[in-house]
Amino acid sequence: MSDSARTVRVYKAAHAIEAHLLRGLLEQAGIEAYLVGEHQNRAYGAFSHLFAVEIRVPACDETEAREIVARFEADSAETVARPGWNCASCGESNAASFESCWNCGAVRAADRGAGDEFR
Repeated sequence: MSDSARTVRVYKAAHAIEAHLLRGLLEQAGIEAYLVGEHQNRAYGAFSHLFAVEIRVPACDETEAREIVARFEADSAETVARPGWNCASCGESNAASFESCWNCGAVRAADRGAGDEFR
């Protein structure tokens, strides 16, 4: 197999949704990305964790793809580490990644001190 046709694994996603998010980021950067194992992951429902989805890219794009993967992982870790917030309008608890309240639709205050109470 020639180097131009060879692909390398740059990420092993826990589930298909994560794999599709990352593939979208890679494709936005002009990198063709392939998902391997996606169908097994979906077919086994409760056992899908046994079938991780690989994201593969052409070998010539590996360095750039790994940089994108590293940013994706850092952003994901930062989102998980951020505390959730309570809506200033209705008081409902929201996940840190939500920019608006799931209950009433109010937009999260830009300034953390301006009405949002953080857990």
